[in-house]
Amino acid sequence: MSAHPKVCTTVELTLYDRYTAPWIKVWEDESANIKQGRWCQGLPFLWSEDEFYGFLREFLGKVYDRVLSNNPGATHILDKHPRYSLYVEDINRLLPNARFIHMIRDGRDVAVSMVAAREKMGFGTGTIPDSAEAWSKYVRAAQEAGRYDGRYFEVRYEELYSDGVNVVEDVFDFCGLKASREEVTAIVDEYQFEKNKARKITAARNVEALDGHYRKGKVGSWLEELPTEQRQVFNEIAGDLLGELGYTRDPSWIKQREVGKECVEVY
Repeated sequence: MSAHPKVCTTVELTLYDRYTAPWIKVWEDESANIKQGRWCQGLPFLWSEDEFYGFLREFLGKVYDRVLSNNPGATHILDKHPRYSLYVEDINRLLPNARFIHMIRDGRDVAVSMVAAREKMGFGTGTIPDSAEAWSKYVRAAQEAGRYDGRYFEVRYEELYSDGVNVVEDVFDFCGLKASREEVTAIVDEYQFEKNKARKITAARNVEALDGHYRKGKVGSWLEELPTEQRQVFNEIAGDLLGELGYTRDPSWIKQREVGKECVEVY
């Protein structure tokens, strides 16, 4: 997305999970204590709620002004992080014109990727059960942004992988960004996964990806990497969501294996 001339971004800023969320939590706790007569302390004695949220908006404005300085001609700022899924209500309150793009990927592929990320880079969940729980939690939380009419858009990783031009066109349209078919095609070609991996590209042009940042980027890698017993565990935790999202409603996937380009059941 940041290849569009009207979009600017940078590395994951973790603004809403690590910065504004703790402040909001303390504000809400202290406000409740005051209202319930528990004790008298905290910032709510000095500021109104409007002043507090105004302060947070000013903080975000200063951060995004710095991001915008990298591309002063941009009309859109892109800020993303998986944990933002848990704070859509905060984001909506702080940025009432924000648009939410929710990238959904098959949870089985997410699970093996998260475990690999923990092993290689030290972040992510370290087990398949934890990965299944996290994927389910984050997806359902992000879908809550669907209540903001016209400001929520779901994108499937698998469709981006197989039909990138049409998907990116749809995303640009959702954001109100103009781009010709030729321009979108050029962007999709330039930022293919393997090219990004070779160049160690990140969202910030002056920051190089760390070793291990890019893995396989495949669709269906769980077929090769997720043992049957772990598939069973994943299905028990997040199988319902797999079905809701249309990935599979048939539990026989637990015993599937890959043969060439075909998937067969193993008993």
